[in-house]
Amino acid sequence: MAYKSPQGRSTGEPFSRVTTAMQESKTFQSLSAPAIRVFLWCLFKNYNAATNRSKGETGKPTFKLTNREAQEKLGMNADKFTRAKNELTEKGFIEWVVRGGLKGSNGVPSQFALSGHWKEWIPDVDEAEKRARAVSNLKLSQKRKRDPPPWQES
Repeated sequence: MAYKSPQGRSTGEPFSRVTTAMQESKTFQSLSAPAIRVFLWCLFKNYNAATNRSKGETGKPTFKLTNREAQEKLGMNADKFTRAKNELTEKGFIEWVVRGGLKGSNGVPSQFALSGHWKEWIPDVDEAEKRARAVSNLKLSQKRKRDPPPWQES
């Protein structure tokens, strides 16, 4: 629990929360581990942007994400970070406000805002098949661990 100052303000570390509804949604459950890590970082960045009153053209808090930051703070290489950002955008958790990068934009960082479009996301057939295949493979590997093949029994 965060400590309170005499004025009633929290003096603890800044935090953000993921609601139960979000955690129980098929969209959130379909996120890859790197995407979840980036999303949690986005929640933190959004909190800081909101408290610093950094709002974009849409009126929502905007925050910057860079490859260097992902490497230093999240321990993620640029390819994994890009895939995670694309997954979060595709599934409606974040939206691009300003496209940045090194080529053609003079090293301007991309700016993002949180989005509520994840509530409307419907998985593709490929996504559902991949998930079903992953569950099936997991069950099969658990069964193999539990029941060794006959030639290994002694």
